[in-house]
Amino acid sequence: MEIGADVVVCGGGPAGIAAAISSARAGAETLLIEKNSSLGGVVSAGLLSVFGPLDDGDRLLDWERDRRIEKGLPLTPAMKTGNRIIGGIALEIVENLAKTGAAIDYGYGFIPVNPERLKRLSEEMAEAAGAKIFYETLLTGTVIEGRKIKAVETAGKSGMTRISGEIFIDATGDGDLSFLAGAPFEKGREKNGRMQGVTLVFWLGNVKMKSRFFTDRQQIEEANGLFGEYYREGKTKALHQVGCINVIPGMKDVVAVNTQHTHCIDGTVTADLTRALIAGRREVEEIAGLFRKHLKGFEEAFLLDTASMLGVRETRRIRGRYILTGEDVLQARDFEDSTGRNAYNLDIHLPDEPMEGGFLTPGTSYAIPYRCLLPAGIENLIVAGRCISTTHRAQSSVRIIPCCMVTGQAAGIAGAISARRGVLPGEIDTGILQNAVKDAGGII
Repeated sequence: MEIGADVVVCGGGPAGIAAAISSARAGAETLLIEKNSSLGGVVSAGLLSVFGPLDDGDRLLDWERDRRIEKGLPLTPAMKTGNRIIGGIALEIVENLAKTGAAIDYGYGFIPVNPERLKRLSEEMAEAAGAKIFYETLLTGTVIEGRKIKAVETAGKSGMTRISGEIFIDATGDGDLSFLAGAPFEKGREKNGRMQGVTLVFWLGNVKMKSRFFTDRQQIEEANGLFGEYYREGKTKALHQVGCINVIPGMKDVVAVNTQHTHCIDGTVTADLTRALIAGRREVEEIAGLFRKHLKGFEEAFLLDTASMLGVRETRRIRGRYILTGEDVLQARDFEDSTGRNAYNLDIHLPDEPMEGGFLTPGTSYAIPYRCLLPAGIENLIVAGRCISTTHRAQSSVRIIPCCMVTGQAAGIAGAISARRGVLPGEIDTGILQNAVKDAGGII
């Protein structure tokens, strides 16, 4: 079977959602293919249930800021530093979810969201824009002519399908489309190829937690100390920490837990993914037991669900016309071809290895160059999400969900402009693209 569209978006995670909606709204016939059975990627199928910050405030003050807001206490001047620096599709989704009680947004920090409502909202927005969605569709290959993709090859219940297009957007997270098309890429830390740990997120039911996040520092420190002792004594098979725990808006006494880690995993290798999933489910049971024993409010908690999709932080980084660096991030650099902004810190999950991290100065943000979305060697391909062109360090900031949506929105608009005007993505006038992004609510 053969089908086609002006713009073909591969991957329905945060970047793919923003790309497909933006492309269709900009007037291009748009088709979105997704290997799973819902949109949202790690937020929904991965049960993460939280959006990263949309603001440029001080991340080190997030928990104390939450505590003060929830107790009705005034914020300090330092806590008030910062503004929304991410708008567009990401903000539109958060605001829509918040209106229906499916997100808890204080205007700062991380934002718990209801993944079931996110799935439906994403579909509603995509369909309203005119984009077509194909679920249960696995990308298997590409048809290349010269330096262009003519079609992608997919597999599903209907058999093999070839999908042709003018412009293709790689929003797969792992850079699968770019890889299959032959675009150059890097993986992992530059000196040894090591990639960040992967996580199997899970939900616990019957948890009594009043705040949107579990932020009791004393309990966390005491529990982490005990967990370390259990590990050294052989009572647990992995070193566990309390990690990030957030409520699920609209689900009484249900929390999402982002703490389990499996290291030395390559998320592009089937055997590694299998090993991580099996290890993750085993360790999740241990973590749930530790929480019941040591955390207040978790005494009668039970394991409600484990994610059907592994939380992979890092795999391929597709080499583009510019490689964003850690210094670009920390120095809050601007670029003439900016397509959006981000302000998240360097957040690298590599154990037992010294790694220079760092935070941006509160109130500052960095720009994401359009060149980072344009892969070398393939002229009608645009990349969005955590696999854009960066160094290992910079990727640890770029990978968060709102930033993936920022690059997805820019990619979708650029794809539509290219298809409508009959030009290649690298030939687009940057000013025209930036104006279109701003018209769509994006912040340059």
